[in-house]
Amino acid sequence: MWLSHTKAKGNIYLYLAVYDSENYKKEKRRERHIFSFGRIDKAVMLLHSWKKNPENIPEEIQELGCNKVTVSSWINKLRERNLIEN
Repeated sequence: MWLSHTKAKGNIYLYLAVYDSENYKKEKRRERHIFSFGRIDKAVMLLHSWKKNPENIPEEIQELGCNKVTVSSWINKLRERNLIEN
């Protein structure tokens, strides 16, 4: 599971993605988006909110083993990729 982003109409959109083994040989796309964070500016606000209040992380994401530490890691990775300001 990892963060994936796409650019459309001048905006960057952030997703939580997983490897899609079912479509490995059928299609070029090998990832499946399982959660949409929305535009990067709103996504960052949401991630910071979850970091402060981990009980607000959606159940579907918690079931994948994501917690406050995971969210902090995602924020750091976005900074490393220069998708958000430090």
